[in-house]
Amino acid sequence: MTPKVRNSWLGIAAGSAIVLGSQMPFVSFNDMGAQLNPGAKTGSLLFGLIIIALAVALRMAPQPQRLVAAIVTLGLSATGALLYVLFIVIGIVGVPEQDPFGDTTTLTFSPGVGIVFCVAGCAVAGLAAIRSCQHRQA
Repeated sequence: MTPKVRNSWLGIAAGSAIVLGSQMPFVSFNDMGAQLNPGAKTGSLLFGLIIIALAVALRMAPQPQRLVAAIVTLGLSATGALLYVLFIVIGIVGVPEQDPFGDTTTLTFSPGVGIVFCVAGCAVAGLAAIRSCQHRQA
């Protein structure tokens, strides 16, 4: 298997991990009434599909477009990983919220397996992009 094919499959696996993670439990809240906005999971699903499409471009596109796909994949995966980790940190620290009685409480949530899959998928997608740039110059 050539490095180009290997990197493409690595990117497809990364995007698939993000898609799979978007279908799993993202977080668990300390308050039973709190829920995650469904748009967050839908956005993660679309993000994973974009990473898969870019991974296919790492294999199918001509040489100059492959470099562009690798740079875009690296930028998107780094941004995605940063945002997922920031979301996890915000959840662990907590968000102030008013309860029905008017008192301020702190809503915290723990990361679920889904968001961990998404962070791992972003890391692997970035690795695939870096590897495809390295093999381009070899």
